[in-house]
Amino acid sequence: MKFIFEFFLLFNIILLTSGAILSIYNGPTDFSKKIIYYTSKGNSINKRCLESALSLLRQKTCIDFWENESTYENSNGLIFKWNSSFCGTRYFGRREGISMIIDVNSDCDCNERKIQSYILQAFGVIPEQTRPDRDRYVSIHERNIKNGTDMRYFKKYIVRNYYNFYEKENEDFVLLYGRSYDYGSALHDESTAFSKNNNLTIIPQGFHWKVYLDMIGQKHTLGFLDLFFLNRYYCLGICNKDERTPNCNLRGYANPRNCKECLCMYPFDSNSNCKSLISSHKECPTYKDASTNETTIRILGKINCYMHIKTSEQLLIKVHLKNITISKNINKICARSDGSVEIQYKEDKSTMGLCFCNMKHLPYVIVTESNDVIVSYRGTNESDYLEFTYKSIQKDQMFEAISENFNKENDEIKKKLKAKKETKSLVDESDDISLSRGDD
Repeated sequence: MKFIFEFFLLFNIILLTSGAILSIYNGPTDFSKKIIYYTSKGNSINKRCLESALSLLRQKTCIDFWENESTYENSNGLIFKWNSSFCGTRYFGRREGISMIIDVNSDCDCNERKIQSYILQAFGVIPEQTRPDRDRYVSIHERNIKNGTDMRYFKKYIVRNYYNFYEKENEDFVLLYGRSYDYGSALHDESTAFSKNNNLTIIPQGFHWKVYLDMIGQKHTLGFLDLFFLNRYYCLGICNKDERTPNCNLRGYANPRNCKECLCMYPFDSNSNCKSLISSHKECPTYKDASTNETTIRILGKINCYMHIKTSEQLLIKVHLKNITISKNINKICARSDGSVEIQYKEDKSTMGLCFCNMKHLPYVIVTESNDVIVSYRGTNESDYLEFTYKSIQKDQMFEAISENFNKENDEIKKKLKAKKETKSLVDESDDISLSRGDD
């Protein structure tokens, strides 16, 4: 006997993308911000975990979630069903008379961030790699993707047959709000998503593609932008008439659930209206000025350190990671979490920075896009350690600095090729070098 365990959320919805908004059916004025979710009798999906996942959405959005013990069928709502072989959202956006379904199994049942990402997808938030500008940031290797018959869970809009997780949205129907592509979005699929042969299906582009390759697909945390787009579309204007609404800095905005509080991008503090960093350990350097002289920073122990390094507006900052020792990071994918180092080098700090969880990729050079950088260290053991240097450089020195990474990479490839010759292995593994997550 097959048991179906289900929850039900009743709502009307528009479609939006992570990093963009796509309005297909209803505008936000048609959307009820009171969401009723239903629990059927005998349900075995963990209610405590679901409630915990909903709690963050209650606290940081204008959406209310209310429980009821009845269930509906064939309505414009969301059903959670137990599915032993799959976790994820089947449908995106409102479909008249068709319930929106999320499949749940033991892989995601008590993973709050996964459940939250699926709920966001049910509200229309779709994978980052479907942005219309995605070709500038990732490449899709279609030869490794499962055939369409294996994509039956991902029926998208009523006007399409089967949803392709790799299909770009039409730029005529999306709003990006000037926000950058976020490799650290909880809505980004991992590098081998829906692979038919365990080879890579999504490969980041650019100087730091190998580091981002180890990051995409993370479900450790919801990023600032993941909630921003939901709030920007559904909750805009709620705090406009509230006299308590603060002036939030650095792209922060008033929390529609509590208008006197700012929602800030990481790692800025809401108590300062996003002006200053969240508290670090007392021994941590917090604010530093970079000069043309190289400065060395060493951090040791089970502490959290957040550093904001700045230089003159016409200059950039070169960060050289020398040593990262993290004794314990249980996550398969390296991203923002305890037991990690993050370098926010982009001009837009609302996206997740480059994350490192061990010595892989090191030594490693990062050059900022603007005149500042944020370095976050979150140690989990007294033996955890970070060593790096920083200095200001001219903009025309950027490529020379970055080339240090490629010189190291070329040396590693030469060593691999030499080892193959010495063992008389003539197998051409060039595809493996570029398409395998396991290569450094």
